[in-house]
Amino acid sequence: MYSCYMREVVNHKTNVVFIRKKSNIEKSYITCEVSNNGNIKQYLLKHNQRVEANTLEREFYYKYVEWLKENWV
Repeated sequence: MYSCYMREVVNHKTNVVFIRKKSNIEKSYITCEVSNNGNIKQYLLKHNQRVEANTLEREFYYKYVEWLKENWV
């Protein structure tokens, strides 16, 4: 699932969003790669760990997808 997205970011083909909790802004939480059309390409925990089903992180994923649909320009 992991891909090196640096080249795509530099070429303005994708965006990387670093999601952190308000309660611990210094700690890495989720790294999310979002394509230019607002679709999530990668959504990984620290150390490129996949987000498991039935977790708070997966619930946030679905909420974030809905937010992107409504707000991505």
